[in-house]
Amino acid sequence: MVFNATLVVKQAKGVDATKFQGDEQFFCTVSFDDYYEATGSVPLPILNWNETFNLEIPGDGNPVPVSMIIYAEGGGDEADDDIEVAALDIGIGSKGFTRGEKWYTCSEGVQLLVHLDSPDIEPESPSFTYVPPSQSQQHGGSSAKDLHLALMSMNAGLTANILQNGADPNAPVHLGEDDEQVLGSFGAPSTSQPPASPSRASKELAGLTALHRVAARQGGGNCAQLLLRAGGSPSARAGANLCTPVHIAAACGAVDVLRLLLEHGGEVDSTHGGGLTALQEAVLAEETGAAEVLLECGAETSICCPRGLTPLHWAARGGNVEMVALLLKHGAEVGVRGHCVASSESGARGATPLHLAARKGHREVQAALLKAGADPAERDSYGRTPAHEASLHGHLTVLKELLDIRGIEAGILDYDDCGSSPLQWAIIGGHVNIVSHLIRSAGSTSSAQLQDELEAAYAVANSSAVQEIVALFTPILRSEKP
Repeated sequence: MVFNATLVVKQAKGVDATKFQGDEQFFCTVSFDDYYEATGSVPLPILNWNETFNLEIPGDGNPVPVSMIIYAEGGGDEADDDIEVAALDIGIGSKGFTRGEKWYTCSEGVQLLVHLDSPDIEPESPSFTYVPPSQSQQHGGSSAKDLHLALMSMNAGLTANILQNGADPNAPVHLGEDDEQVLGSFGAPSTSQPPASPSRASKELAGLTALHRVAARQGGGNCAQLLLRAGGSPSARAGANLCTPVHIAAACGAVDVLRLLLEHGGEVDSTHGGGLTALQEAVLAEETGAAEVLLECGAETSICCPRGLTPLHWAARGGNVEMVALLLKHGAEVGVRGHCVASSESGARGATPLHLAARKGHREVQAALLKAGADPAERDSYGRTPAHEASLHGHLTVLKELLDIRGIEAGILDYDDCGSSPLQWAIIGGHVNIVSHLIRSAGSTSSAQLQDELEAAYAVANSSAVQEIVALFTPILRSEKP
């Protein structure tokens, strides 16, 4: 089905012929409802395809009519990349436009008398923005500002024209509020840092190029291709974190852009100022598609972040079983040990991915790691096994599966370098269900030995929770024969 409408700009006021020489632009956007949107001066078989009108008003001071046909075609799933985008394109704007004739006031005091005839469907919007020509426009060229406007709607046709007119693809572009929301927290060394505010993001993201911006958006492949062909650098560093477009595309899951960047020489394993590679960014953002592209292009799985953890550590910690499987498929070492400088919430010295999966209670990830050969008896630099982690953090099901492999004694009489067993850690953590399971499944372990474990935990942490557990189980153990 094709929806037709005719938009006629009948007059223009406020265009100063002595100041402007015919390069003025009016950006007009019109949509017909929340689902079908105008596509431009040629029909494209895709819905919600956003472009922008570029209306040229002669600079002789005389208002002239400018006519165009707007139409949208629904029903297809893919755009025809071979169709050339004509000079007049269309996109989305704010609501409030009705049929008939009306004056609209733009910026710079410019006014347009617009008549819309839409026989097929009631329209919702247009909005008009007047953009005076920049210095480069007055000399026949295009500026970074023009490129910014084209990239607001990922308009490939307008981007191509602006690049052909001399816009520098590596010049810094202005970031809108939406870009700052997307990129504000980019480059943090871990996901524990909160997103940056837009004002902070403006400072931290200063100098980002058009490729950085395109890399932050889904579906920017056509614009990225144009920028790369025009000499855009896939390795340009900008912002406080000195990130490249490759880092941003990986973190934002822009798979089509990421693939193009790597094909044009983007560095697959470089780290930005936060110390992360593109693969680490993709893993932290849980962008499996981006991670797969990077791994296919040779991304290294053994590089550690500033916290001493590999991508497999982060995937296991995050519970992303699909990402874990992908990394293992591409050669990640299942028993790799982290080298964090200190014990922390994100990991400890010598922790394996299995330690982190057990700590977080990720049962499916633990199963995948064990199937791939992870050792459930592996100790970190403090002598703790994954069973210690599961006990301390209260994950009974995960602990049971570990002890099904190692035996119940590994949960009671297996001591770390501090002399604490998983049972003691469960007592210290206040996890009654785990303590109950271990005591009732103790097998050959004597009641006296179990009582010793209770007293040892009490000596380490004399908290109210520990006191309650000791008080609960001591009578039970004393009533049993040794």
